[in-house]
Amino acid sequence: AYRLLEVNAAYNVVQLVHYVLCFAFTWLLARRLELSASAALLAALVFTYGWFPPRITLEWAIVTGCWLPAALWCVESLLITGGVRYAGGLAVVLALQMLAGHFNLAFITQLTVVGYAALRWLFAKPAGDSADRSRARPAGRRDWGLIGGSLVAAFLLAAVQLAPTWELKSRSQRAGVGAHHEPGELHIPPWYLTQLVAPWEWYLEEEDPFRGRLPPDTPKTNRTEAHLYFGLVPLALIGCGLVTGAFFREGRMLIWLLMGGAALVHATGVLVPLTRHLPGFSFFLGPARFGIVTALAAGLLSAAALDQLLRRSRTAVRYVAVAAVLAATTLDLWLVAGTFRNRDYFVLRSAGTEFIEHSPLRAILVAEEQPPRLFAPAANTPTMLGVASTPLYLGFGPAEYFDPALTIPPPAPFGTEATPEQIDWLQRAGVTHVLSVRPLERAHWPVRLVWQGVDPVMNLILHEPALYLYRLNGSRGRVAWKEQDGDATAHVAAYNPRRVEIAAESASGGVLILTDLAWPGWQVMVDGDEAEPLVIEGMYRGVQVSAGRHVIAWTYRPRAFYIGIAISAVSVLALTIAAVAILIRRRHRSAPLASRG
Repeated sequence: AYRLLEVNAAYNVVQLVHYVLCFAFTWLLARRLELSASAALLAALVFTYGWFPPRITLEWAIVTGCWLPAALWCVESLLITGGVRYAGGLAVVLALQMLAGHFNLAFITQLTVVGYAALRWLFAKPAGDSADRSRARPAGRRDWGLIGGSLVAAFLLAAVQLAPTWELKSRSQRAGVGAHHEPGELHIPPWYLTQLVAPWEWYLEEEDPFRGRLPPDTPKTNRTEAHLYFGLVPLALIGCGLVTGAFFREGRMLIWLLMGGAALVHATGVLVPLTRHLPGFSFFLGPARFGIVTALAAGLLSAAALDQLLRRSRTAVRYVAVAAVLAATTLDLWLVAGTFRNRDYFVLRSAGTEFIEHSPLRAILVAEEQPPRLFAPAANTPTMLGVASTPLYLGFGPAEYFDPALTIPPPAPFGTEATPEQIDWLQRAGVTHVLSVRPLERAHWPVRLVWQGVDPVMNLILHEPALYLYRLNGSRGRVAWKEQDGDATAHVAAYNPRRVEIAAESASGGVLILTDLAWPGWQVMVDGDEAEPLVIEGMYRGVQVSAGRHVIAWTYRPRAFYIGIAISAVSVLALTIAAVAILIRRRHRSAPLASRG
């Protein structure tokens, strides 16, 4: 989508497509659980528009979360029919979810799949003369083998994404639990669950509802991550189902009651002291995200309760009641999502991407003889202009960007003053330009004003009346010799994300520094001959160069990515061959019957 469409259009298309998929998958799951078509609409409505709209700023939520009901539909279909094709479908669904690149909800989906299959085995055993198809075929060893095989196949299919991500994880600031990683962050405080019955008490508040309410040393959270609401009418229906015992008479609804409740308990973070020692739980932030399982369970349970209440109603009454429930729930969810959105974030009319070509900042920076590096507020937003910027904002990134010994001394000097230590860091980091929202104090900054005015991209993001662009004096730039030599020269001849070419000359030779991050996969050649890459000052790339004139080329060949793509390609081929073999076998089996007929 992003290759074919403009950025804003692509973003909207991706979001809408996944919302449609989410609704369709949830409806199919409800139908597979033998709920009526109208009740299945309620389940799809509650899940799709209860959990995701307040997380509209988190694109990964819908892009990965929509595959949860699809995975469970595959599992339920497999347990009902025993069809191998559903195992293949499960592998593809889980792989697609992981290929989206955000693995938290993928991990939750995998746990839910295993938990659902286990509970299905416990509660959906044969029940004598029951006509319930789900109870006529309990899960057996073959089913467990197919589900396990699907999980393994999914990881192999997604290896192209998983292998480089694992490399990043192992070298990131979240490689272990520490100052930058607390598994209990982004939870739902137990008292905040009152939002289920009284959302207006919290969503209409202008200020942060957690400020002053969380005990000391409690992991932090925010209103978006802690949101959990699926409508008052569905909640009332669930209450009716509990009172009438409808959920206890049907095994699969009891499963969803247990799973939804367990996910809700974990979402509060009360189990984190125990689960933080388990694989997966110890790495992923946000126990509140388990609320996605609770939301799906709420949709299915409310739909089952609706079916139970209307089972003996006349057709006309049933249609009117279903229409009323759907209309009331739609209005409820729409009002809550709108109120939530207006309090916690705002929607930009434009992301500014269409103004990039008209940006005076970009025109000045890309016209530089050497690739610039910009120090600017707004995290890494300035990279939209096509230039490198610092400090980088990466919630999950290389540990070097978060190591206090390697990062700029705090606090970041986005005001008018800077310390000598901060200036020294900026100069060593190769920063060539500084972007500020107010004039810099020359007594603190060794800079020269290059431009001031309004930029259609950065002013849209920073919401400031004017911007000021300065050249930082004394910077060693993107490439420099470690030991300064008056006769030594070096400049970048070509620069792109996968290859950097440098022309260098020195009378005595030495170490040539490229002030870009040293990372596995970057290989260096000097005059076409492979050389040994060095790590300079804990994070920059370097190479030993002899005296004379040389061409140094840094090329990115990520080994983890190549291994991953090879595994994925072989897995796709193997899955395709298996599917064709099963199809041919079926045709051979049916051929004799057809000839006899």
